[in-house]
Amino acid sequence: MKDMTTRVTALAGLAIVAVLAGCDNKKNDTAADLPASDSSVHQGSSMVRLVNAVPSTEAVDLYADDADAFTGVAFKSVTPFKGIRDNMVTFRLRPTGSSVSDTTEPIAENREMMSDGDRYTVVVLPGDPADSGSHPKLRVLEEPTDAGDATKARIRFVNAARGLKSFDVFVPGNSDAFFDDVDFGTEAGYKDMAATSGVIQVRADNAPTVLLKVPERSFDAGKTYTIIITNKSATGRQLEAITIEDEVPAATTGATVPAGASVNPDSAKSY
Repeated sequence: MKDMTTRVTALAGLAIVAVLAGCDNKKNDTAADLPASDSSVHQGSSMVRLVNAVPSTEAVDLYADDADAFTGVAFKSVTPFKGIRDNMVTFRLRPTGSSVSDTTEPIAENREMMSDGDRYTVVVLPGDPADSGSHPKLRVLEEPTDAGDATKARIRFVNAARGLKSFDVFVPGNSDAFFDDVDFGTEAGYKDMAATSGVIQVRADNAPTVLLKVPERSFDAGKTYTIIITNKSATGRQLEAITIEDEVPAATTGATVPAGASVNPDSAKSY
């Protein structure tokens, strides 16, 4: 079986943006593509990207208030960052092809307060399978704007796997759980770990059973990694990982803000 690992590298001062199929780049009052090196990135706007972690054949659109921020975002896709001008924003998730005038209930909705110059990752999470009326949810994760410990890698996990109430994470070189009890629908905040190469194991909560081996890779000093554990399909229980790699160089003046994103899917074995 093949697993999808998505790499996203954000470099300040360089305009590197991968255009994802189906993602729209329309300018509007709330969401707008801002030049990576432009001071407007630092003044009067925050930066937002979208990750779709819900297994489905249907893509989704994300609206920021009445503006279409991202369109046609398929499962496992990670969009480039986009500028959001307003601080208080209501995000609404709709099926691809909908319009701002659509009066039907959105798939998911989240009202969020954001700060100028900061970065945020909006993750589409599946509904709770234990609740027949549960719908997908939007979780907004704040990204660090500092380089952190330049001698270590920074890593966090998100549990987006339906049917997996909780899991533990074991990283290379550590015999104890690096993350313990990562509950469904939640994230484990960033932690620093020694730069290394190897395989990360996702294990059953408080048990030795290995549920997933995240494909072997290097975890470099000075970079941050978000690993979202999700299901391979809407009906199956097999797991896979969406890995997002960010580089946040040390700022010389003001806040560090990403220039853009480069998306390079890999495939690897999962277990």
